[in-house]
Amino acid sequence: MYIRVLIAILLCLAVKMPAAQAAGPVYTQACGGSDFALALKSDGTVWSWGSNPQRQLGYDSGGGFVSFPTRIQSLHQITGIACGATSGYALQTGGTVWVWGRGAEGQLGLGDTEQRNEPTMLSLSGVTQVDAGIRFALFVRQDGTLWATGENQQGQLGDGTTIGKTSPVQVSGLAAVRAVAAGGAHSLAVTTSGQVYAWGSNSYGGIGNGGAGPPVTTPYWQSALVNIVSVSAGNDSSFALDSNGQIWCWGVNTYGQLGFGDTARRYEPTLFTALSNVASIHAGGDYTHARLANGELWGWGSNWGGKLGDGTGTDRHAPVRVQLEDVQFVGSTKSNFVLAGTTGDLLYSWGNNSGSVLGYNGGSRSVPGLVIGLLVDAKGVGSFSPVVLPPSLNSSATLPITVADLRGYNVGWTLSLSATPFYRSGLDPTTGDGILTVSFPASSLTVSGQAPITVTSGMEIDAVHGPRHLPGHTLGATAVPIMQADAGYGTGIYTTALSLALAVPETVQVVQSAGSSFYKQGDMIGMLAGTYTCTFTLTMTSGL
Repeated sequence: MYIRVLIAILLCLAVKMPAAQAAGPVYTQACGGSDFALALKSDGTVWSWGSNPQRQLGYDSGGGFVSFPTRIQSLHQITGIACGATSGYALQTGGTVWVWGRGAEGQLGLGDTEQRNEPTMLSLSGVTQVDAGIRFALFVRQDGTLWATGENQQGQLGDGTTIGKTSPVQVSGLAAVRAVAAGGAHSLAVTTSGQVYAWGSNSYGGIGNGGAGPPVTTPYWQSALVNIVSVSAGNDSSFALDSNGQIWCWGVNTYGQLGFGDTARRYEPTLFTALSNVASIHAGGDYTHARLANGELWGWGSNWGGKLGDGTGTDRHAPVRVQLEDVQFVGSTKSNFVLAGTTGDLLYSWGNNSGSVLGYNGGSRSVPGLVIGLLVDAKGVGSFSPVVLPPSLNSSATLPITVADLRGYNVGWTLSLSATPFYRSGLDPTTGDGILTVSFPASSLTVSGQAPITVTSGMEIDAVHGPRHLPGHTLGATAVPIMQADAGYGTGIYTTALSLALAVPETVQVVQSAGSSFYKQGDMIGMLAGTYTCTFTLTMTSGL
């Protein structure tokens, strides 16, 4: 049985693309580490893909890349996610945090430096937000306090030291924290009153205290900034978004990641005027994206690997338009790729595809393309019990089936079954030594029942959208549909079985005979004792 992989071929230049009508859970958040990615759906499930040397995907992938979104089975009721370089974080309803992946610097906060191969619960409770830097993590709690764990050589934990921690410690002097951002080795926080604080690495002015210098180990108040609603941190670059939709920038600017049209550093927060009505700001390591209130996306800075999404690999010192519309969120990433969700449950990726992190089983790309995963043909093996005459004129078989639809967004598929005519080969009863082959039509075979459909991995079955069995059919050379899933809910790997029944006809047709045989090709003769066989073919077609 052959395997066929169906992959969506997208336009190289993404003009406004029609939004799919999502029938199930939609993407709400995404993030990326060093060649791996996480995505959160509205049903509280978490999906991961990319490279997995330190189990940052949250499951064992056999040492290989995972080139399509695959669900982390143990996580449910998740409301937020974050990615370190090679570690993952998930915030659950009720304030529980789950962590996994690399822990060598204490970034998992579990009191040791061990790797966790699957999600493990953190003892810190009442958490409302989590963000991760390269090798450290920040946790906002319900009481407004901020806690940090992991690497601390640049003071990024904000506890007044440069000593790493393997369990969360409270960031000094902060209260009423509303939002945080973890950069490469520095941190930002916004309070409920709209004030901004920065601490950690200041080698290139990322703290915004008027110059470059040694690490700042406790939060520094940005007194010039007011009415800030969110912050974002790159590698020594910092951004703040105010309530008027304006961006303030400071720090390193080697690749133009501050967007002012030059490569000069800014040692204090500086108003960015090139864009207005900004809804969110997203700093990568050495590049930046801004999502506008109208759904437009703009990027600037380093464009290595095409991560700005403008169709080129040219660095940009001022904003350029990304070829994507109706953007609802942008994923925070720590590497040279970008993730963005649009209206209609569509997740896009672009940039460098090291480790298959773009999630579409292809190469690097400089314009947005869908994260879709794989749709693999169904596989099954069928065999009939012998038909021994005098017969009861019936025989039966079971056809086990595995269906793999591993795309992050299920756009629907149909599974069909066809059968060749049945053959029986054996000794010619008229001579005792020749070979006689007879056949009868495949229409003698019917689907008489179906085993329940079970999920091997992936998303639970939705009774409305599938997958589901279709009504029974008489089989033949023309494929007939036997199983179907509609667009929306239902992504996963499924197993089932079909019960097949054979109604043996009174006569069969001679296909081949020995020269000395009484029978000739085309003769219709009565049933002969023996074993009858045929070949089943399963065919899957996709809606994408």
